[in-house]
Amino acid sequence: MKQLIKPIPRQAVFFPACADASAGRLLPHLRSLRNFAGLALSFFLITACPDPPKDNTPERDTSINLEVLSTFTTTAKLHISVEDTTAEWTFGLTRNGEDVLTATVFNSDTTFTDGGLTPGTQYTYQAQWLNDGIAVDSSLNAIALTMDTTSHNFVWEFDTLGIWGSALYDVAVIDENNIWAVGEIKTDEPDTAHNLPYTKYNAAHWDGNEWELINIISNVEKKAIFAFAEDDIWIASTLPMHYDGTDWYMYTPQDNNYPSGLGWINAIWGTSSSNIYFVGSSGGIVHYDGINFTVMESGTDINLLDITGSANGEEIFVSGWDNYDGRHGSILIGLEGGEWNIILESDSYLGNPNEGDYGHLEAIDIFGDTLFVSAAEGFIKMDISTGNIVFISSIEAKTQGFTIKGITAQNSNDIMLFGGGGQIVHFNGVFWNLDEQIATNQMGEYYNKGTLKDNIVCMAGQISWIAKIAIGKRNE
Repeated sequence: MKQLIKPIPRQAVFFPACADASAGRLLPHLRSLRNFAGLALSFFLITACPDPPKDNTPERDTSINLEVLSTFTTTAKLHISVEDTTAEWTFGLTRNGEDVLTATVFNSDTTFTDGGLTPGTQYTYQAQWLNDGIAVDSSLNAIALTMDTTSHNFVWEFDTLGIWGSALYDVAVIDENNIWAVGEIKTDEPDTAHNLPYTKYNAAHWDGNEWELINIISNVEKKAIFAFAEDDIWIASTLPMHYDGTDWYMYTPQDNNYPSGLGWINAIWGTSSSNIYFVGSSGGIVHYDGINFTVMESGTDINLLDITGSANGEEIFVSGWDNYDGRHGSILIGLEGGEWNIILESDSYLGNPNEGDYGHLEAIDIFGDTLFVSAAEGFIKMDISTGNIVFISSIEAKTQGFTIKGITAQNSNDIMLFGGGGQIVHFNGVFWNLDEQIATNQMGEYYNKGTLKDNIVCMAGQISWIAKIAIGKRNE
């Protein structure tokens, strides 16, 4: 019986030549001269093929990665890392194809802040793993878009409310047509019920067109206000009161177990009406969980004037000051593990910033991981996670000659400082601007608190003991 042998396909002769010399075992099965000639060529290719070149590049178990952590108006914070813990490695960083940094790292990762950038601009970064100055690996491109600056341009309206003996102490902005201010406002209308030649109010509401004077529950002056929404507002004198959009309710020791004898409530802050704090005279702090009020030990008897916290409520800070026995006392405390701990304190007004004594501490606010605190000769920025402090002098912040009574940090490029004489300083991410429209203090003019929300700013106080309020609208 005749045996049939299938011919070897052409690609089977040539492609494996450098890969497997055992292909020659097929030779005994070939019978024709034509196939033998093919065999000879195949054998030549197998024996002539050189060994592949050796790779002398050092073996690495990792690749390089680049991530943009955050951006500001003129800076970008970058994270460069490798996948193992190589003891020492070098990388280069480019921005838009231009070299900006070469550095050696002794851990698996590092961070770098690139500065001198232009606001509102997109940049492309790439990191290269360098070996003797030669790039042996590259990261994917990372895009950084710097923040734009915000506008300094506010158009102002001023109103006075009441007669002599009136003053406003705090303000809350819900929107441009819904603003509340609290204090004591007297009018020349006789109060026949109390046999007085004037009538007292303790709140005023702005509806976009005019101010309505309101007497909430009693005619006792109100010191503080905090609004979560138009139907969820808290105000306080010596007792807290809540507005549900229809009615006001006052919490009392008799009815709701609010602790008595704590004095004036100067500031309110919370994440909701089931997690809210009241701070006031002689170091008083009270927390409300929606059911019960709890007195907290603050560790100080200094009058507490301001409180702020992070959006998630995990970081909370309180500041205050007063004069006692002829000495000035200021304090900043923070809540940790259910206990208040002293962060900064001073027994003088000016302090000495070079030695970590920042003197007068009064106004505070938080944005992101930064706490802003007013000081006698400027203000400080504290990194909440590390505790590192950067001092901004009054010369740089343009707060020379006045006390900062309020701070609103709406964003890192939108910060407003409120001066006791009616001054307003705005930071747009690059420059500090003292608003010249209202920078000139008139005789007897004094402001207590101010706030910025979106593009509406409001500041409350008095001039010659007549309540005065300023509303600014920003032009983008």
